[in-house]
Amino acid sequence: MEFLSVRDAWKIIKDKVLRHVKIEKIIVNVRDALGSFAADDIKALIDYPKHDIALFDGYAVRAEDTTSASMSNPVMLRLTNKDVIGRYEAKIINVGETLPKGANAVLPYEYANVEGSIIEAIRSVRPYANIALKGEDVRCGTVIVRKGECIDFFKQALLLRAGIAEVPVWRRIRVGMLVIGNEVVRNMNIYLNKDDAVYDITSPLIIGALRKCCEVVDLGIVKDDENEILRMLQREDVDVFITLGGTSLGKRDVTIKVIEKYGDVLFHGITLVPGRTMAVGLINDRPIFMLSGFPVAAFAQLKVLVEPYILRIYCATIEVLPIMAELSSRVASTIGFLNIVRVKLREEHGKIIAQPLRLRGSGILSSIALANGILLISENVEGYDRGALVAVYRRDDPWGLKYVEGNIS
Repeated sequence: MEFLSVRDAWKIIKDKVLRHVKIEKIIVNVRDALGSFAADDIKALIDYPKHDIALFDGYAVRAEDTTSASMSNPVMLRLTNKDVIGRYEAKIINVGETLPKGANAVLPYEYANVEGSIIEAIRSVRPYANIALKGEDVRCGTVIVRKGECIDFFKQALLLRAGIAEVPVWRRIRVGMLVIGNEVVRNMNIYLNKDDAVYDITSPLIIGALRKCCEVVDLGIVKDDENEILRMLQREDVDVFITLGGTSLGKRDVTIKVIEKYGDVLFHGITLVPGRTMAVGLINDRPIFMLSGFPVAAFAQLKVLVEPYILRIYCATIEVLPIMAELSSRVASTIGFLNIVRVKLREEHGKIIAQPLRLRGSGILSSIALANGILLISENVEGYDRGALVAVYRRDDPWGLKYVEGNIS
């Protein structure tokens, strides 16, 4: 098998696959927008706070009246209930309440003594102390969420504060997930009692990762039967297919044969360790990503090429930042391949240490489940020595997009 470089594979995906999925702009309630990508810039409709408000319980005052206040020289202020504060007047105010006209600061309760209707200010406050000015948090007309940005729960709250009830987002991509293999089961009793049974652990891993940004249709398991595989891949209610299993050179692995016969295989085999047997094709003009049945290989393939593809459909704008860490042991690599090294990050004596986990074995699930970081070793790098300072990415961040677009050497 000849292996295509990961970046050349990405170029084929951009040139020949990206155009085959068209998603529409839809309007949804902000409360239903979690995990969706904004289809336009979204601007605040109001200022927040709507008025100057108190950040502390205390007294609304004119800051200039308290300039000389101290424990030894308190300033006397008269309590008032008026809507306008005059010279040497104060009004009780609670946190979040609108400042009365004339006031420009809040004197906290602990800064004053009370004698009937007289307040003794024993500390001074500066203008605008302990208040939030109108529009300080959100200014009307400013962009709250930019086009292509993922709406997380913080953005949801900010959008609501900005007076926005509905937002334009991209419709979620519908991904059809199909597991292929005679030996794969989802029945635990069969798995425990049949020696050659393989429990399907890969699809929950991939489906879980995809559900953050896609609608996933679980198509179940089919045997190594060309007609059954073809029947499932002719469904018209999904945008993209992902298959698990059936991509190696084994005689029983028929996924590639089906796509070659009824569609178009764009490439088969990439310079990725683990995950070299990945293939991508088209069937009835629908993209199909053919991933390994082994969990770690499938995860690597998903992160390196499938996730970047999905994010590009959404016109996503995502910043992925590396963590500089010191390797706890030497790491070798397969030259000519992009090596995905799973690491465990920890803090030790004020430094971030990256401990490599098992380097080989595309089916060793614990190596990815216990990892919290990923070290990418490029095709032309032979590895790193113990103590080397390396760039590590958080396991679940979209680091694959940064790599395929040339932002990681």
